[in-house]
Amino acid sequence: MYTVNERDFEKFVADNYPDGETFLTHSEKRERFNRQNSQIVVNKIPVAIVFIGDSITEAWETGLYFGRYGNIVNRGIGGERLSELTVRFKADCLDLKPSLCVLASGINDTYPLYKRQEAGETLTEEDYSAFLTEKEGEYDKLIAMARKNGTEIWLASVLPLGTHDFRTELILRLNERIKAVCARTGATYIDYHSALTESDGKTLKNVTFGDMLHPHVKGYNVMYGVLESVIEKKKRGVTR
Repeated sequence: MYTVNERDFEKFVADNYPDGETFLTHSEKRERFNRQNSQIVVNKIPVAIVFIGDSITEAWETGLYFGRYGNIVNRGIGGERLSELTVRFKADCLDLKPSLCVLASGINDTYPLYKRQEAGETLTEEDYSAFLTEKEGEYDKLIAMARKNGTEIWLASVLPLGTHDFRTELILRLNERIKAVCARTGATYIDYHSALTESDGKTLKNVTFGDMLHPHVKGYNVMYGVLESVIEKKKRGVTR
């Protein structure tokens, strides 16, 4: 039985609904998350893992896959970029005080570059470098926010694409940046990408639907195997 502490409830409302009516964003998903978050925060329900990211996270039944580790919260929003995730990171992850945050985001950030190329623009190495530097800074900011809150955070690789455009190489470079950020900050890197590609490290395995991006059950099963292995190694105190 949960009993609402009125002071905790009033604080949550004041923090998240400052004008008494509106929510943190105009998104219906954020509105739903706010209602769900209030139940966790006010009732002080312990959270084992928060999965946060884009549509790939949103569609993953993380609670069913990882429920044996405790209460699992999924805070994926389709179409979201890192800058948007950063805005809601406190409300949808840190305020829930999880033991662990698994963050998987970055593929949607490549879309503006894709649109520029589709429009006929020739992208340069300077464009790619600026993009990678910007993303590295955003990952750094998220890690700093988590550390300040006392939350352990793991960063997942960006998943491979099956479209074989310039983003195939860009994703490899972005994942190298994510991996470097993790090495520099001591965060854990989750390498889904290698497990979802053929031996060449680029060709997507048959693990997605027709859009060549979003995993179906085979893809999620592979991702589960990768993450579950890291979790179990951490539980045993194995660092590699």
